[in-house]
Amino acid sequence: MRTIRLLALILLLIAPSVSATSYVPMTDAALVDQAPVIAVVEVRDSGPGPESPRPSTGYRVRVERVLKGALAPGLGITVRVPGGVRADGLAQRIWGAPRFTKGERALLFLSPRIDGTYDVVNLMLGAFHEVRTGKHRLAVRHLSEARPIARPGQSLPREPLRDFERFVRWIAGRVRGIQVRADYMVDAGSLGQITAPYTLFEDSFDGYNLRWFVFDDSGSVQWRAHQDGQQGVAGGGFAEFQTALAAWNDDPNSNISYTYAGTTANTNGLINYDTVNVILFNDPNNELPAFNCGSGGVLAYGGPWYETDTTSFQGILFHRSVNADIVTNNGIACFFAGSPNASKAAEELFAHELGHTLGIDHSAVFEALMYPFIHNDGRGALLHADDREAIAYLYPSPASPADFFTVTPCRLLDTREPNGPYGGPVLNGASLRTFIAAGQCGIPASAVALSVNVTAVSPTGGGNITLFASDLTQPNTPIVNFSPGQTRTNNGFLLLSKTPARSFTAAPVVVANGLVHLVVDVNGYFEEEP
Repeated sequence: MRTIRLLALILLLIAPSVSATSYVPMTDAALVDQAPVIAVVEVRDSGPGPESPRPSTGYRVRVERVLKGALAPGLGITVRVPGGVRADGLAQRIWGAPRFTKGERALLFLSPRIDGTYDVVNLMLGAFHEVRTGKHRLAVRHLSEARPIARPGQSLPREPLRDFERFVRWIAGRVRGIQVRADYMVDAGSLGQITAPYTLFEDSFDGYNLRWFVFDDSGSVQWRAHQDGQQGVAGGGFAEFQTALAAWNDDPNSNISYTYAGTTANTNGLINYDTVNVILFNDPNNELPAFNCGSGGVLAYGGPWYETDTTSFQGILFHRSVNADIVTNNGIACFFAGSPNASKAAEELFAHELGHTLGIDHSAVFEALMYPFIHNDGRGALLHADDREAIAYLYPSPASPADFFTVTPCRLLDTREPNGPYGGPVLNGASLRTFIAAGQCGIPASAVALSVNVTAVSPTGGGNITLFASDLTQPNTPIVNFSPGQTRTNNGFLLLSKTPARSFTAAPVVVANGLVHLVVDVNGYFEEEP
């Protein structure tokens, strides 16, 4: 396969700084006690928000019910969320920052600003969206772009689902000092979540992924560490940051070259675009919501700035990354102090955020470095096979053992069609079904993996679908989860078996051995070099 290079000069329009956020989970009680204002609102519209200290989006909301603070029902207020478009056209997106749609209801934990607008307390942790599913109206936080981190000696709690009205009633009681039974938790089967092995950052407007192109010409990206060093880590964390850089460089099947160029006094962080890639310790610009050692909060975030134009690499369009930064929060020394190994915890945290600057989002594989939870078990900056697959796709070395080829998007199977090898019958939650990929949609017999979009349609109950190479053991991670009657879609890479010839197996799980339709679309395949 030939690498296609665009020869035209590209106008450097810098688009969103894509970043992902790491946080320590908070209890609902701590969130209620910390927020000065809590209200149920309806979103009316949105537009550019105040630009200080960074671009923001202003959501105009109507207050429906006040649970805490000096607001009145019927009042219109502006909720400011970091990330948006500046007056000069420069744009920035903060991964994990809440986003709202016109007409939706939300339960918001707010803090007033001096300009009369309101911030969401602890970024995404203080924003609950009303989601209707079956008989429930749920209060749901969108945390897929953020990464929870366990407190030392504790396991990570699963993000619960909350009945909207019962949660509101409990909050109102706590604010008034009334003991109200916390009966608002809902069975997790009521709402599915999309999970998959590694995922990649996408531009929110056109859906294209991000990558650095400088590595393709044997170039490197220089990183600097702010001279003040990381609080709570012996020696300031400089050695740990270099170890984290080396973890990504050392993979033999990718061409990543992240180099360490020493310390810097630069404090731009993710507020302003510049040409310096910096890990900025202790949040001197107050970019992040305040971290509280007792109740938790955001630990760090990071990501790249990229061009709005796209550039082709191996026949696939990507946005070109041009700058990146990482910011750790002020006051997180207590997290490191309580860690079993502060140095290893710092390595893992820094390496995870560096993964985001490479364009990698979160993985559903538990052992992966890019798994949404930091393991904090002394492993440090350790790449898993899933992390290596992500960078082999984004940054394949010349000696990479597989090449990627695109195909015209093609429907490989649809169980809603008449019965046949690539049609019905509908999948039964109690049985497996195998499909042969070779010979369909331009997939050759030499293909070892597929790039697919997977859709679960009309499930009769909650559940999930796992796809895996037919000659391998079924993994524990499904590619798509769903609730009753819900259509859910996800994308990813699917390994193919050697026997039967280039096949994969679908393993559905549906409550009460119910039914679900499966649709698989293919847009490319990997092929071993001869």
